[in-house]
Amino acid sequence: MKILMQNRIDAFNNLGGDTIQMVNTKKYLEKLYGIEVDISTELHPNLEKYDIVHLFNITRIHETYEQCRNAVKFNKPIVFSTIHHSKSDIANYEKNGVEGLVKLIRKMISNENFFQLLKTISYSMRYPKTYNSVVKQIILGFFHMQRYVLKNSTILLPNSEMEYKELENDFDMRNMNYLVVPNGVELDEKLLNISEDVFYEKFKLKEFILCPARIEPRKNQVALINALKGCDYPVVFVGGINNKHKKYIKEFLNLINDNNNLFYLGKLEKEALFSAYKLARVTVLPSWFETTGLVGLEAGAMGSNIVMTEKGYTQEYYGNMVSYCDPSNYDSIRSSIDNAIEFNYKNNEFIRLIKNKYTWNMAAEKTYEAYRQILRR
Repeated sequence: MKILMQNRIDAFNNLGGDTIQMVNTKKYLEKLYGIEVDISTELHPNLEKYDIVHLFNITRIHETYEQCRNAVKFNKPIVFSTIHHSKSDIANYEKNGVEGLVKLIRKMISNENFFQLLKTISYSMRYPKTYNSVVKQIILGFFHMQRYVLKNSTILLPNSEMEYKELENDFDMRNMNYLVVPNGVELDEKLLNISEDVFYEKFKLKEFILCPARIEPRKNQVALINALKGCDYPVVFVGGINNKHKKYIKEFLNLINDNNNLFYLGKLEKEALFSAYKLARVTVLPSWFETTGLVGLEAGAMGSNIVMTEKGYTQEYYGNMVSYCDPSNYDSIRSSIDNAIEFNYKNNEFIRLIKNKYTWNMAAEKTYEAYRQILRR
């Protein structure tokens, strides 16, 4: 069995959840089943030697559309990991969660296809290879391209039942062939047994509120800072910086520099991050939306209490094991953190759930099941 996984052209220059999902699924498919999996970010590769084309990402659709048309041309079955965010959640974020030009354009432009086209043009200015696909988006429209990929996929692999239902609602399509493939975390024994000292000896911090996420408006760190004014606990932020949001980054860094109870530590190595999960009083992800919130699964597996955004599909993963917050409401963020501080440490039921259901082993197992299903046809 030979598989080609395809993703957006900047999947490795601008790492996102889709990159993490793709790379780890490949790793564990090869490890568990010994199948051959290649990765390509090209739009029109030669597919003759492959049995299946596995596409990722319904959001940057102008690239996925071209990859899908290429697979159709070669008559290859298509597996599609949609990674679809609710349209209403995205619209809410663009209306209330960002400032500057994006917010102004969002208010001025009511036509969704035109607004998405402007975003696509902005992405594509850095990648001349995508220009032809932008022209096609101008002609066909954003949602037509998304529906084309959905209709031509042999099977969809959403990360949750909630995501699949959102696909049905957003695209008015029913009874599509799908199999839920859970997002996962990589939990080897070395990470699970990491010492708290790995983080503490380097940063001399413990009993803190931890926010592990890329610094950008969608992850909502500035709102978290405002919600925690006067908080007795140190607040620690870790993660890389999204340089596309310079104004937001400047505001965030200014707030950090003006308060000796706030700490930005940059991007941590995995060992230090997992050690930080163990030391954290609460791990918080107050994003405007998430498909699953991978860092919440990592933190939960390490015994940290969790505050998770209520937006997206998080509640299917976390159930009643965490405290939820409304990312638009400071009082909600603060009260959710106060509630989480009172949770019992080491929620063993939650830890067992993550280890049994939300690992890359399980994601690879379900993905392999989908491959076998379509090849049997």
